[in-house]
Amino acid sequence: MVKTKYRCIYYRVNRDGSRTYYLHITVNGRRTWRKAGETVTEARDRYREYETLKGLAGFGIRIPRRIRFGELVEAYLLQYFKRTGNDPRTAYRIKSAMKRLLSEFGGRIVSEITAHEIDAAAIPRPDIDYLKAILRQARAWGYLHTIPSFRMPAVKKGGHRRCMEPDEIRVILDQASPDHADAIRLCLLAGGLRIGELTMITLACTDFERGYFWIDKRKGGQPKTFALLPDAAAILRRRFLEHGGRAFTCKPNNLSYRFCMERKRITGVKRWDFHTLRHTAATWMQRAGVHLATVSATLGHSSVAITEAYLHTTLEQERTAIEAAILPMLNP
Repeated sequence: MVKTKYRCIYYRVNRDGSRTYYLHITVNGRRTWRKAGETVTEARDRYREYETLKGLAGFGIRIPRRIRFGELVEAYLLQYFKRTGNDPRTAYRIKSAMKRLLSEFGGRIVSEITAHEIDAAAIPRPDIDYLKAILRQARAWGYLHTIPSFRMPAVKKGGHRRCMEPDEIRVILDQASPDHADAIRLCLLAGGLRIGELTMITLACTDFERGYFWIDKRKGGQPKTFALLPDAAAILRRRFLEHGGRAFTCKPNNLSYRFCMERKRITGVKRWDFHTLRHTAATWMQRAGVHLATVSATLGHSSVAITEAYLHTTLEQERTAIEAAILPMLNP
C-alpha cells in the first residue's frame, strides 16, 4: 500500500497500471481496510462518509457492520420460516424471488448497494417487496443506517383480471378435471373464494344445518363466515367423504400449481386464472343489482374502494349507457 497526502487514504497499483484506493480506518473498535474506489475523489468521499458516521457514533450510533447480501438473505429466510411456520420445501414464490435477487446482488456488500443499482437492475414489483423487507431487517440488525430510496416499479394492470361470461365458465367446466371443476364451482357459489381459502374448508368448520361455513386464517387475519348454498353443500358433503373431512388435501401452493397446469390444457378460453373467478363473481353480483356494500362484504374486503377494482363492464353495458345519455342530447 502507498500512502497518499490525504489522511487514512492509501492506494495499490494494479497490473494494468490503474490504482485502487483504500481507507485504513477503525470500525467498531478494530482497525481495518476498506475499498474506497478507483479515484482519489471517490476515496475522499468515502472518507467523509466515514467521518460522518464516526461523529454519529459519539451519540451511540455504531458504524454498520459489513455483510454480503447472500449471507443476509440466508439469515432472513431462517427467521422468516421460523416466524411464519411455512414449509421451506413448498414456499416456491419467496424462494424464486430470492434466487432472482441473489443473481443481481448475491456477492455485494449490503451497505454498498445503491439506489441507482437497484433501479438499473429492473427488478419486478413482487421481488422489490421482498427486497424492501430484507433491507428493513438489515437496518434492524445494524447492517444499514438508512434504506436506499430506490424507485418502485409500476404495478402491471390488466392481464388475466377480467370478468368471464357464463359460456366461458361452461367451456372450462366441461374440460376441467373433477377436482378443479369442484374448485371452480365452490369459488363461484361462495361468492369468490380465494384459492388458499378453499384448502382451509373442513368438516369441523362447516354447519350444514344452518347453511354456512367459516374460515379463521384468511388474508388480513380476520375470520369470515360464508353462506352455504345447497349446490355447494352437496359438493362439500361428497368431498368430505372422499378426503377424510377436508375439501382439498393439498396445500395452497400445490393447488395453485396444479390449476396452472390445468389451465394450459383447457382450450377455447383465453386470459384467465383462478383469481379471475373472484372478479367474475363480484361482477355478476353487481350486474344482478346487488348493493356494492353487500358485494364487498361477500368478498371479504376491508373497503368498498377495493371492491370497485373487481367490477368490470361489458360492451353491451357501455352501449346502453351511451344510448341513454348521449343520443338524447344529439337528437332532441
